[in-house]
Amino acid sequence: TYDSPPGPGKGWAYAAASGAGVRLGGVFEGSLKGLMEGSLTLTSPRTLFLSLRNLAAGLPLEAEVTTELSIPGSVPVGGYATVIVEVRNDGYAVANGVTVIAIAPEKSRFLSATGSYKNYNVTHWRGVEYTPKPYIRWDFAAVPARSSQKMSYQVRLPAGTQSNIQTGIDVDAVTTAWANAIFANFELGDTP
Repeated sequence: TYDSPPGPGKGWAYAAASGAGVRLGGVFEGSLKGLMEGSLTLTSPRTLFLSLRNLAAGLPLEAEVTTELSIPGSVPVGGYATVIVEVRNDGYAVANGVTVIAIAPEKSRFLSATGSYKNYNVTHWRGVEYTPKPYIRWDFAAVPARSSQKMSYQVRLPAGTQSNIQTGIDVDAVTTAWANAIFANFELGDTP
């Protein structure tokens, strides 16, 4: 616990590294809110130094949801590609009602995904050419603060020329309500 001019509060810390000195990390809650970093020397005289980052006095803690892809660089003609999708909440509050939407390469064929997902085969027509594009969706009731989760999906790329899998794929996080509105008129292609 602590006392400060804006008021009292509490905080917690963990040992991020130990040795002759201990490096600490944690958060302050209450009137001072933010990420705490510090060091404690174990030699005599012992000293404790603490600093606060992301100080937001009086403001509520917020979620900070981001997404990231890990993809293979090149896949053989007609080959299989596994794409890893990560959703992170780097904030200090729970993110409620989050949907992660991954867009697979154009003309690829969806094969499978991990976790509880929904697959939509969104069709594009270029003149008379049928160009399907799989969309994979994961719904989360809540993404906990300071957490990350990885999912993956596998597609088969079309036959033809060597394909750079990085072309035409994307991932984003939106609210589940918005995802429901976006996909309201699309039929599910495959669900677990």
